[in-house]
Amino acid sequence: MKVLQTLRAHLFALVFATLLPGAILLAYSIYEDTQRSISETKNSLNTLVRITAAGTSRFLATNRESMELFAKRPLVRVLDGSRCDPVIHDFRDLFPRFANLTTITLDGTAICSAVPQPGGKPVNVGKTEWFQRALAKPEFLAGNPFIGPITGRWVSVLVAPIRDQSDKVAGFVGLPLDLDLYAPSIEGTKLAPGMRMGIVSADGHLVWRSDDPDKLIGKDIGDLPSVKAAITVKDGNFEAKGTDGVPRIYAVAPIPEAGWYAYIGIPSAQIYDKATRDARERGIYGLLGLLAALVLAVILARRIARPISHISGAARAIKDGDKTIRAPLHGPREVIEVAGEFNTMVDAWMKSAEQLQFLANHDALTGLPNRMLLADRMTQAIARSVREKKLVAVCFLDLDGFKPINDQYGHETGDHLLIEVGTRIESSLRAWDTVARLGGDEFILILNDLNTVVEVEQALARLQTVLTTPYHKEDTAIAFSASIGVAIYPYDDSDPDTLLRHADHAMYVAKQAGKNQISFFDAQQELRVREWHQLRDEIRHGLLHDEFALYYQPKVNMRSGEVVGAEALIRWRHPQRGLLAPGQFLPAAEETQLMIALGDWVLREALRQIDIWRRQGLSLRVSVNVASMQLQEADFMRKLMALLKDFPEVPPQLIEMEILESAALAEIKSVSKIMVWCKDLGIDFALDDFGTGYSSLAYLKQLPAATLKIDQSFIRDMLEDPDSLAITEGILGLARAFQRGAIAEGVETVEHGIILLHMGCDFGQGYGIARPMPAPDVAAWAARYRVDPRWIAAGAAEWNREDFPLLAMEAEHRRWVNRLTTCIESGDVSTLPQQIENDQACNFGHWYRSEGALHYSHLPEFRAIEPLHRRVHELGAAMVDAMRKGHHQAARDGIHELQAARDAVLTALHHLQAAVLMACHERGPLNRSAAGEPA
Repeated sequence: MKVLQTLRAHLFALVFATLLPGAILLAYSIYEDTQRSISETKNSLNTLVRITAAGTSRFLATNRESMELFAKRPLVRVLDGSRCDPVIHDFRDLFPRFANLTTITLDGTAICSAVPQPGGKPVNVGKTEWFQRALAKPEFLAGNPFIGPITGRWVSVLVAPIRDQSDKVAGFVGLPLDLDLYAPSIEGTKLAPGMRMGIVSADGHLVWRSDDPDKLIGKDIGDLPSVKAAITVKDGNFEAKGTDGVPRIYAVAPIPEAGWYAYIGIPSAQIYDKATRDARERGIYGLLGLLAALVLAVILARRIARPISHISGAARAIKDGDKTIRAPLHGPREVIEVAGEFNTMVDAWMKSAEQLQFLANHDALTGLPNRMLLADRMTQAIARSVREKKLVAVCFLDLDGFKPINDQYGHETGDHLLIEVGTRIESSLRAWDTVARLGGDEFILILNDLNTVVEVEQALARLQTVLTTPYHKEDTAIAFSASIGVAIYPYDDSDPDTLLRHADHAMYVAKQAGKNQISFFDAQQELRVREWHQLRDEIRHGLLHDEFALYYQPKVNMRSGEVVGAEALIRWRHPQRGLLAPGQFLPAAEETQLMIALGDWVLREALRQIDIWRRQGLSLRVSVNVASMQLQEADFMRKLMALLKDFPEVPPQLIEMEILESAALAEIKSVSKIMVWCKDLGIDFALDDFGTGYSSLAYLKQLPAATLKIDQSFIRDMLEDPDSLAITEGILGLARAFQRGAIAEGVETVEHGIILLHMGCDFGQGYGIARPMPAPDVAAWAARYRVDPRWIAAGAAEWNREDFPLLAMEAEHRRWVNRLTTCIESGDVSTLPQQIENDQACNFGHWYRSEGALHYSHLPEFRAIEPLHRRVHELGAAMVDAMRKGHHQAARDGIHELQAARDAVLTALHHLQAAVLMACHERGPLNRSAAGEPA
């Protein structure tokens, strides 16, 4: 047949005829030998462990027979201490190992004992594990090991029932035996190095083992893989790691007398090493045979394949530069076909040589220079800089938010965007500058022939303007930006690779500064980046070694005193630095996959803790902080569904996710979609640090967040800063307008809570309520928490919105006096408040004369404030006058009197507030809305 006469058929037949059968036989033989060696070892271990188990069973059976014989003695059956003690002493003399023999009544009292009872009083063993088992099933048994109260050594109590004349159980005989007594029954077998032998109880207590360097005899080691496997297998073989971490092949056999198991293990490496050595010996001989066959095959193949040498000669000639030569078309049919294909390939190669040269130095997607050509351009740029005394800027550009775009719109759109970015950059640079693509969304710019750094800033600012123009895909506008890091030669006198690395470091700093930024490299910056890289490695290690923990800060209804939930706050139990707060390590993880890993851990740990609390009867809603990049991860919802499935008893309504306002608004479309999906599951969202971002009404309307969390900076300063108070009032107004809940974080004092309650904010969180605490402390704290009575009183008072400026004036007056005090203490009169002498010119005085007078001038409490306020200004003016005359100490001596005058004004204000509050009740209560009820 023609097929069998082809060169290809001859070569394949030759190779298979010479190599394949030998290789198969050699591999099969090695496999059979290995399996036989392992099987023989297992059989030997099985035999040895059964002998061991039988010896221990005999030892236990002997003790059982002796104890049953003792239990049948008439003087023992009556369970009378005065009558059974002599019997025990006689029995102990006959059997020395019965030195601790004891008789026990059904209530657990040891009435007869071979040794004196501790303290001279009868011992009650009713709560011991072995006695409870004996009561449940009155038959011979061996108890779990425990430390004997008399000897202080590990013992196991053997128990046998005492039956009366009617064969009913009347009591028990107990025999504590030192665990060392089990050793002789199995120690007669000599163990090879690395072997382990021992006995475990059915629930995982180590009764005895041949080598105990980590002092585990007597302890519960049921969680160890080897012990779990032994108890599961019961009779046979298994492979697991021992307590020393060494993998072993074990044999296990039951000890029916006690419900225990004997085991023997030999290091797996000893078996496999022997099998490997045997296989190596056989393999060497087999390999020599295969090599001989291979030599024969090569000789035959060369004779058969000689015609192909003509094609090979043509290929070498082309390699040497002769592009005109072609392979001759003669010889076997296959050779002619190969020669024809070869000639076609050479023709195509000649036509595409220029294209291949281009691809070798350019990026296949964008057509920009690649890393190879970039290195050459950087070298040339540095050399020209040295000659012409000009600057070279090496810029590392990375797109912001490219991954979410890729995930949302697909890789094809992502590729088109990268091509568009390359085109925009090229059009923005000069002809002698270079733009290259390293890969992904990373681009490198080399700006040449520069005189000042300002030129770099101007060029990159123009480029950022070009890049921030949205990219249009059909009817969709995709917004993006770029962060740029810059290293400038010769200010940074480094080699090209180092310049590139420094620009990369600076780009990372630009990312951390908020994206769409330009950052120039400096040495301190590099040091910080290195420290952060090291910190990230430590965070990864911490995640692997369970070094992180969640602390929980309670949230309460300040009006009713109800504990409504808690915020989960991550802490790091650093092995060297102790307990670290989030601000000490989270910044290093931002914008990296570590942030996602930490977020996943927090979410799982919070669900686990909610599950634990529910089992304890405590139902708390837990808030977890979710990073924007975690929320936008492609498989976020899949992972969330899997987590909820892992904790089926936890209602999703007990989880609330907190996301920074600025992060939510930056990626509003994708974030809003995910928030809707979570809401369908029952999981609500809160906008964290609300008020520090854009706070756009249009954006807020699009975000399905149930709660606005007022940033603590506003709450903390609201007592002294009217602006913070006004912002807080504004946020509460937004919450009411959009029917959202509101909660204030940073409630540090009772006064903070009072003014928040006056403004209609019922829910708070902060140090004034509770500091973050470990999970085990939460239940006890919640049980004893009682709301401050002043909050209850404030909660009962309902203010009209038109009276809120009265609350703000208290903060304004505090701020004015504190500012004056600070100036006097520092001796710097340049920052003094204006119009100190005129009590009507300050903000408080202006309000008092205008809006305050309009609303409250009919109240005597209002009129009482004026002289007190005037006194504050008089004291202040006198102190300032002393300062200007150089009498600094005299001015400082008046601070105490000034503060007393300030407090007098505040007291009068409180009286006015009380009077106004009474008027509020007559005019009607504050119209509350959803701002008082966080979701």
